[in-house]
Order: sequence, then C-alpha cells, then structure tokens
Amino acid sequence: MEDHKDVLVTREYEFARNVSPLLISEDPTGQWCHGVAGTIWDSSFVLARYLEKSLQTPCLTDQSRILELGAGLGLVGIAIAKLLPNAYIVLTDKPERLQLLQHNVQANDSSAQVAGYDWDTDYSDIDDQQWDAVIISDCIWEHSLHDSLLKALEKVVHTSSKLIMAYEQRNDVTEQQFFDKFHSTFDSRIASSTEMDDEYQSDDIKIIIAHRK
Repeated sequence: MEDHKDVLVTREYEFARNVSPLLISEDPTGQWCHGVAGTIWDSSFVLARYLEKSLQTPCLTDQSRILELGAGLGLVGIAIAKLLPNAYIVLTDKPERLQLLQHNVQANDSSAQVAGYDWDTDYSDIDDQQWDAVIISDCIWEHSLHDSLLKALEKVVHTSSKLIMAYEQRNDVTEQQFFDKFHSTFDSRIASSTEMDDEYQSDDIKIIIAHRK
C-alpha cells in the first residue's frame, strides 16, 4: 500500500456534532478494490448521518454489537465506531477487498475491527454471533448479488437484531425483485425524512429498518 498511495484520493466526512472529521481514502483506479468497492457512494453519507442521529436507540449504544456487510471503504462503520468507541463493531467485505478498508480504519485510529466475509460462504464464525444491529449500504443494485446477500442476511440477522439498510434508487424493477424475496423473511419500513439528517438526505436514497418475521 505504501508504494501506491499516489493513486488514492482522500475525502473528508464531517459529523453533525462536534467530532473531528474522518479522512477516507478512495481508489478511483480500482487497483486495490476491484472496481465499485473503491468509491464512497452517496447512500453511505446519508446512512452515516442517519445512524448518528439515531444514537442511543437500543441497538446503537456503547454496549452494542454492530456488523457491517459490504463495508467497502468503511465510511459508515468507522463513523459509528468514532461515536461509539466502546461498542463491538466489525466491518466486513470480501477477503480480496480488505486492504484499503483496513488502511482507512487504521488511518482514522478506529476501534472497529475488519474481517473477511463472503456472502456465499457456507459457514463463518460471524454467523454464530449475536448482532444488535446489521448495517448495509448500496448493495442491492446488482441483481446477480441478490440471492447471495439474502443468504447472508438470513444468517447474521437474528430475531433480536435490527437491520438498517440504505440504498439509492436506480432501477425500480431490480429493487422490487430484491424486496419481493426480502419480505419473505423480513418485515420492514422506510425511515421518514424527519428521522434522517436534515442536510444529508435525498428523495432517491432510502433507508430501510427491518427485523425478522
């Protein structure tokens, strides 16, 4: 990584409260993150601010166990770890995509942990852990990933867990296909605009709050 930092671009994330901003490195070349995983998507900013506003709800406290799937560059999970330094927070992505995620965690002195987790893996010790909250951002745009993501969600979201998922509306048909399958296992609602950060929200970015039926 040290030899190739010149290909990285750093973006700043500012919190709503008086907390020093995060510096998140992106990989516009795709050299380290294999394409889309090297970019911070808008829904990540919206979700991070939503979670900041939702702190101290039962699933988001300093005693919570929080899992992020498809963490990418780690913006959301690192932001929550900054606000909940004593929470147990694990950021996951495919093993081959962890290098820049780990770099961002270390660069921000984050208490979050990083772990490889492939949605198609039959078993991981992550599956057996009890998570208070599972968070995920912008992972339903690709139809071919739907079954793998749903398989993972069914393993890590337990009856006592809350699933908080953000996505940007891009293709109504693809998104409806995902939710048709999703709702066979989960009940959900869409967060209202009043629940979201006043500045970081958009009509085409939705936040879903769900739990197992």
